[in-house]
Amino acid sequence: STITAFVSIVMLAIVSCLSSTLSKSMTYEFISGIGVLEGIGIMGMFIPLMNVLFFKLPKRLENDASGFFNLVRCLANSFAASLAASMIARNQQISFHDLSTHVSHYARGYQRWDQTLSILPQTIKAALAQAIILQQTYLISFLDLFYFCGIGMLLFAWIVFLMKAPKPSSSAVMPIE
Repeated sequence: STITAFVSIVMLAIVSCLSSTLSKSMTYEFISGIGVLEGIGIMGMFIPLMNVLFFKLPKRLENDASGFFNLVRCLANSFAASLAASMIARNQQISFHDLSTHVSHYARGYQRWDQTLSILPQTIKAALAQAIILQQTYLISFLDLFYFCGIGMLLFAWIVFLMKAPKPSSSAVMPIE
């Protein structure tokens, strides 16, 4: 089960790094494949984890342990969601200011883009440029977060080898009665 958890975490890391290559032109099959691999990786990580947590637990404590495990999982999800939101917001601000420095009347790319929209007033062109920059910053910040999570999972994948493996004679996580 330790090997399964390790392989699953590494698979999640690879899928997360693959997610950092997404763009608006990706095919539905590629995105669906990434989602399926991510689901398999999460399943392969949590099932061995549950086995390790419950393998020596007396039957009378299984309900309490399950509730505590779910509480910790929910708290960790909340923490991770708020951390991800903070990282995305910070990265959006950095990316917005970085991309905005390249939009000026002196930049060649902006001049070419400005000429293609010559019939529009300057205020509308400025609003369009800002909307395009915002769209790009959202994309960049999410892709950077996927990459950061993938690298983080690769760095911490070895932790599963510190878990004690259940004995082959131990019962399943959810015994059928």
